[in-house]
Amino acid sequence: MAHYTLKQFIYSLIFICLISSVNFVKAQENTVKPITVSKNIISDKGYKVYIHKVEQGQTLYSISKAYNVTIPEIEQWNDTLKTGLKTGMELKIPKEPILQNSKPSVKENGNKYIIHTVEKKQTLYAISKKYNVTVESIVAENPEAESGLKEGMTIKIPQKGKAIQDTKEVKNTEAPIIPVINEERTTPKYNGGSLAEINVNLFLPFYLLQNDSVIQKETLSENDELYSKSIPGVEFLSGFQLACDSLIKKGNKINLNVYDTPADSLASLSFFANKQFKQADIWVGPFHSSVATAAAKAVKNKNTLLVLPYTAPNKVLMGKENVIKVNPSLPTSMDSYIAQLYTQYKNNNFVIIHNNLNKEKQIVSLLKKAYKIRSSGDSIKEIVYKTAGIKGLTAALSKYKNNLIIVGSSDQAFVTDFFNKIKSLDDKEYKISVAGMEQWINYDNLDINMIQKFGLVIPSNTCINYSDTLTCKFIENYRNRFQTEPGKYAFNGYDVAMYFLPLLSKYGYGCINKFEENKNIGFSTIFHLKKTGIDSGFENQSIFMLKYEDYELKKL
Repeated sequence: MAHYTLKQFIYSLIFICLISSVNFVKAQENTVKPITVSKNIISDKGYKVYIHKVEQGQTLYSISKAYNVTIPEIEQWNDTLKTGLKTGMELKIPKEPILQNSKPSVKENGNKYIIHTVEKKQTLYAISKKYNVTVESIVAENPEAESGLKEGMTIKIPQKGKAIQDTKEVKNTEAPIIPVINEERTTPKYNGGSLAEINVNLFLPFYLLQNDSVIQKETLSENDELYSKSIPGVEFLSGFQLACDSLIKKGNKINLNVYDTPADSLASLSFFANKQFKQADIWVGPFHSSVATAAAKAVKNKNTLLVLPYTAPNKVLMGKENVIKVNPSLPTSMDSYIAQLYTQYKNNNFVIIHNNLNKEKQIVSLLKKAYKIRSSGDSIKEIVYKTAGIKGLTAALSKYKNNLIIVGSSDQAFVTDFFNKIKSLDDKEYKISVAGMEQWINYDNLDINMIQKFGLVIPSNTCINYSDTLTCKFIENYRNRFQTEPGKYAFNGYDVAMYFLPLLSKYGYGCINKFEENKNIGFSTIFHLKKTGIDSGFENQSIFMLKYEDYELKKL
C-alpha cells in the first residue's frame, strides 16, 4: 500500500474534486462520540463564550458541530490552534456568532434578511450553522445557491417566518448533503438504450472528521499523515477519476459525485435515504459490508446500478437484480479455486490438510464440496495434522503420481511448521506441489527456496502484473497526475470504472443483460459476473491463481 502524507492527500482528493468535474461532498460522520456542550460560560470582549476542554478523538469539525459555530470562528478566539488541536487544550467557543461577512439586516416584502458574502470554499451547511437556520430555508430565498456557491457572491439569510420555525429542526437532522460545486442535474437521456451522459455516485470512506484537524492547517508538513483508514478511499477515487478522464476524452459525458460515507450501519440507513442520490445511474460503494445492506435497500426497484467493490454479504443480492458484487464470497472463491486447481492438476493425488481449527472448518468444507462435484463423487483425502502428523500425511501421499497438497489454513505458525516438515520428505519417493491460502502472500517468514521447490499456488481476488506494458503506462500516468505511487485500491478503482461505465453508456440500464457475456480482465481484477437468482443480483465468479516461478509470484 502506498504511503500518503497529508500533502499528497490534498492533491489527490481535494484538488481533484475542486479542479475537475467532480462534485465532492463532505457528509456528516455519525460514528464519532457525541460532544457534551460545556456549562462553563464566561464573558470575554463583550461576548459570552464557552470554555471547552478538548478530549481525545475530538476534532475542530466535531466541536464546531456541537456548539453550532464554524471552525474559523473557533480559530478566531484561540490563537493556540496555530500549533494544532491537542487533547487537554481549553478552547473559547463563542456562544453567539460574530457576524463578520454580513451586512445589517434588510427588509424585503415584509421579511427580514441578513446579506451574507460567501467566503472561499464556504458551504451552504457552514453558512446555515453560522446563522442557525436550515439549508433549505437559505436555498428557498436564493435559488441560485442550489447550483453552487462562488466566492464573493451575496445571499439573503432569512431571519423570521419559516426560517425561525426551521431552526427547531437543525439540531435533530444530519448534515445536509449538498455539493459546493454542482452541475445542473438532468433526467438520464436514453437514445436507443444508450446513455448520453452518466451520473455516478461514489460512496467512499474518507473519515474526514478524523482528518479535520490537519486539513484545516494553512501550512502542511511532510510529517502530516493521512488517517490510515482513509487511504483505500483516496486511492480508489484517484484510480476511478483517472478512468473517467480517459473515457471523457473518448467522448463520454460523466457527472461524478463523491460522498464521504459513514461506516456505521445505523447511520447509513438515513444517509442512503437522501433523495439527491436517487438521480444517479450508478452507485459505486460503499466499502464496508455492514453498510452495503442499507445501500442495496435504497436502490431496490430503481433503474440504478449498485456496484459493491469489496466484501459484502450475499444476502444483499437477494431480490435486487441491479446490485453487483465485485469481490466473490468465500464459497464462490473456494469453488473457483478448486475449479482451477482441478484443471491444472487433474491427474494429481489431491490431499487437503488442516489443524481442525474453527476458522478452518468452513474453508475445508467448501473445498471438499467443490472437489466432489468435479471428481464424479470421489472424496478428497483429508488429514487433520495435529492428530495425524507428518506420518498421517505421508500415508495419504502417492508414490506413483504427483501429489497436490492443499493447506486449508491461514495460521502462520502451522503453515511454517508444515513446510519445515515436508522438506524432509524424500524427493525421489514423493513428488509434491502445494496450494495455500491468499493470506500467505503477506507471510515474510516462509523459505523462498521451499515454496519455489513445491511450486506454491495461491488464490487471490487481486493481482497486478508490474512488468506488463499497459500496467507500466498506467503507473506512469498516475505518477504524473498525483505525484505518488498507485496502491492496489487505485488499480481497483480504475478497473471498476473501465468495466461498468462503458457498458452503461452503450446499453443503459439494459447492461444488466450483458454482464454474463462480457468477461474482462483489468489491471487488478477479473470480471466474470453471474446472476445469483432469477430476481437477484450478480456476483463475480473468478479469482486469480498465483504461482511462485523464478522466485516471483506470477499469474498461473
